[in-house]
Amino acid sequence: MGDLIKLVKGDANNLQGKVSVYSKLKEPKDGEHIFRVYVTTNPKDMFEKLEAPDSIMEKTKILETLIGQIHTASNKSGLEIVPAFGLHLPVESEEELLDSKEDVLFAGEYSHRIRCVDSVGDSAKIYMLNFEEQLQRKSDINLDIKGLMPKKSYLGAKNLADELTKNYVIPLADAVQYGSKAEAARLKAELHDYCMGSRFFSLVPDLIKTIEDKANPNRNTLISLNLNLIEAINAEKYEDAASINKDIKQIKSR
Repeated sequence: MGDLIKLVKGDANNLQGKVSVYSKLKEPKDGEHIFRVYVTTNPKDMFEKLEAPDSIMEKTKILETLIGQIHTASNKSGLEIVPAFGLHLPVESEEELLDSKEDVLFAGEYSHRIRCVDSVGDSAKIYMLNFEEQLQRKSDINLDIKGLMPKKSYLGAKNLADELTKNYVIPLADAVQYGSKAEAARLKAELHDYCMGSRFFSLVPDLIKTIEDKANPNRNTLISLNLNLIEAINAEKYEDAASINKDIKQIKSR
């Protein structure tokens, strides 16, 4: 029987939504002896974690090896459903894992490779279920009685970038410009609710941070790129997303 699952790094009551899950092979003779999958709710994290060449095609090729969504379900239940993506990444030692920024979950030690692999996948699912549960407790969304869905939602948007710009980006930029803290707080909460459950939900904090950075001379360009990135992720156009993410990083590095 394998050791019990254990969160070896991170706060169990405040999960990050990104985690390295690993298991170990007992008495390995050769080859890989630590099995690890990196799981995140933020697609942008994948580019940074991969540490791939700048070539968009190289990054896209690696992204195509994604395990896929770890946990999916219907939003119609009214539950917090967060798309999560997993990628197998090699690791040399447990010390290397503990130096990482994400949560770290130990899935056990087993005598057979297949059990190591299975335990990592199953433990990642358990982690994401707990992360969603924490989001559910924090959420205060006004739900329609009939559809049990947020009154305003990204679902059905004809042009996502336009709707975000008209309803949230411009009003929030105005509130920031004129120092209306109450109005800014209201708009940020509504934007959060509007995007809840989407593939791009984890990108919203970056968009808000960019809007609030009124002293940045590249602010408008970065806002536009963030909106394009959101549209690309929503449409699952990961090659486009890689290109846009590269442009964002280049501008920020100037």
